[in-house]
Amino acid sequence: MKIIRLALLFVCIVLLSGCWDKKELNEVAVVIGVGIDKVSEKEGVYEITAQVIKPQEGDQQGAELPTWSVTAQGETIMDAIKNLNRLSPRRLYWSHLQIIIFSEGLAREGVAPIITWFERDRDSRAGSYVVVTRGSAQDLLNQKIELGSIPAKAMSDLLDSAEQRQIIARKVKLRDFTTVLTTPGIDPSLDVIQPKNRWKRK
Repeated sequence: MKIIRLALLFVCIVLLSGCWDKKELNEVAVVIGVGIDKVSEKEGVYEITAQVIKPQEGDQQGAELPTWSVTAQGETIMDAIKNLNRLSPRRLYWSHLQIIIFSEGLAREGVAPIITWFERDRDSRAGSYVVVTRGSAQDLLNQKIELGSIPAKAMSDLLDSAEQRQIIARKVKLRDFTTVLTTPGIDPSLDVIQPKNRWKRK
């Protein structure tokens, strides 16, 4: 009986060992949106901007913007993200990513290498929206909005409620865009978001 009890105790300890991959909020920087541009004066250089949720505590709520943006450059998307992590006081965490914004110039050159990184990263969210802006992706991500305080979340919510708002939108998500890119004979298309909520199709 003692052996059986010890065996059951060992099984319980193994099963109740907790989540092996849990992330403490005070140890990571939660990325809510990302904007990616091509640096025109530097051929082959990407500029990536991550919008991070800033933890608010008690009476500090409402005293400052709830987000923080960090920008870095790199010759590849991997280099740029590594440089982002060097600038951030906490490791960037992508599981809550709501939207990926490409500048039009970069989108016309091709975004397959960039999308591949997001697809392969274990923390990335396959349900993130993918859109294009005619100006700078960084500027759109950091634009001031009148209703709400987190631009990336506001744009994602706008796409979610496109039908109710009678807005024509394709609502392309990362998983769908990746599938189209790898399917021969199909040209991918994305929604174009402009400041002041002017929508066009690309």
